[in-house]
Amino acid sequence: MLGPALAIVLAIATSISYGVPYCIGVLVIFGISQVAENQFLRPLVFSKFMDINPLVVIISLLVGAKFLGLWGAILAPVVASVFIVLIDELYIKTINQEEQ
Repeated sequence: MLGPALAIVLAIATSISYGVPYCIGVLVIFGISQVAENQFLRPLVFSKFMDINPLVVIISLLVGAKFLGLWGAILAPVVASVFIVLIDELYIKTINQEEQ
């Protein structure tokens, strides 16, 4: 979370010598890349490694960030995957065993 903020500060500091239009261009490029990473890339990576739906990752990130801020955004995908595993192990597998 701090990496992008630090990167944008350094990019603006180095681009200020080229003028304001160059700084605005750097800001726009960083903004687009951050939106793309946060909205598309991060949920796909989390879902691939944790084997959960990307929509669940997005919702868990939003809920975690809303209620717990930075720590919520960091821990939300892990907590969501724990809940999914618990539901699978405790509820779905018992239903499947009862049907057989």
